[in-house]
Amino acid sequence: MSVDEKARLQLARTSFGSAMGLQAAKAAAGQAGKDLAGPWLLAGVVVQHCAACGASFYPARPLCSHCLSEKLDWKPGSPKGKLLSFTTLHVSLNDLFRKNGPWLVGLVALASEGNIYAFMDESVANCGQEVELFTAPDATGEAIFIAVQPGEKAQGQARHIAEKLAALKMDSLVD
Repeated sequence: MSVDEKARLQLARTSFGSAMGLQAAKAAAGQAGKDLAGPWLLAGVVVQHCAACGASFYPARPLCSHCLSEKLDWKPGSPKGKLLSFTTLHVSLNDLFRKNGPWLVGLVALASEGNIYAFMDESVANCGQEVELFTAPDATGEAIFIAVQPGEKAQGQARHIAEKLAALKMDSLVD
């Protein structure tokens, strides 16, 4: 991705959700010992943590949902979760995904910090199944989650999905 494309994408991030996604990516990249510029893969997820009351939660919020404190930071969350539901995404409102689908996505209950949506591969296909979670950057630099079947091949499966998502190019959006 060129410097101009990165700058344009950063300027386009005006919604709260996108800003939180970028903050999560920065926190996850820091946990992985990397910066946002290069590829990285983090086992687990990074969740918001309230310094005032100790609550942890995801998705990110501007205030703690328990005590309304603004003293929020990021901490590593559990790499384990349980698949609640899943679907194949054939149509997306996001330009990057609309022309590069279909994508298998699922709703995953984190061990103790809420629910997330994650990209998956075919190895995870049963509701109630335990999954291993990873965090990686997508083509825009925002954090995305990946759920795969736990085991010795989990990191390789997650890396394959992460590389596919990171390879999406803005020029694929042109009709």
